[in-house]
Amino acid sequence: YARYVGLGYDVVLDENKIPNLKNVMPAMMEPYRGVTKGKLSAVPYDYGQTGIAYNTKHIPKNKAEKLGASLLWDKALKGKLGSWGDWRTNIWYAALHTGQNPNKIQDMDAMWNALKEQVPMVKKYWGSGAELMSLLANEEIYATVAWSGRVAALQAQGHPIGFLSPHNCYSWQECIFVMKGTDLDMAQKLLDFMLAPAAAIAVAVGQKYPPSLDPTKVSMHDEVKKLPAFDPTGKLEGYLFADPAYWNGHQVEWQEKWDRVMAGS
Repeated sequence: YARYVGLGYDVVLDENKIPNLKNVMPAMMEPYRGVTKGKLSAVPYDYGQTGIAYNTKHIPKNKAEKLGASLLWDKALKGKLGSWGDWRTNIWYAALHTGQNPNKIQDMDAMWNALKEQVPMVKKYWGSGAELMSLLANEEIYATVAWSGRVAALQAQGHPIGFLSPHNCYSWQECIFVMKGTDLDMAQKLLDFMLAPAAAIAVAVGQKYPPSLDPTKVSMHDEVKKLPAFDPTGKLEGYLFADPAYWNGHQVEWQEKWDRVMAGS
């Protein structure tokens, strides 16, 4: 969103022509409004978390909750840990492990040292959702950062996989961005349709990510309420979205360094 706005591709949506927008959680729209001075050029339709998946046969729930993000540094799990190869996700969790706000990392040395310590403990840095699910389902790994929707799919298949969402868990949302030059009347009709409860809930059930609708305003199906990352309060407290200026501004430097760390150098 921030990159498209920075390139001048954004528009100003007429929110009066998107009546169902009134049911969207304000906490999901605030990050966009912060980039475009209170206006919107996109509408969020779902959200998820890159939390921690763990095998409940091998890791008790109380242990996982006690350790939080530090579960991914548990020496007892050496060789049974996984992670995504993504630079941002690993830096985010190293920040949490070292007691820092991922959007305002103060001690970079502590963060990088934590990642260097973790690398020898990781059996596999997975590269796709399918690979993530296979590693967990086959018990090749017992704990890993994981996309909440993929965890929901494993749970639906009957696998003993728990989902841990530590405070300031890496949270994200998906939206439909309306680009400059678009027929706004048509786009706004589409956005309103996507946000209609029947459509939004059907999409949520199908892809296993909660809808952007506020559950205190819109009645949710039980299937939605059981999804990992679902917040019944609609406030998303403890959910942290990446600050675009902060992360985009460090991407080149941090991604290059992460590649070296992951390679063990």
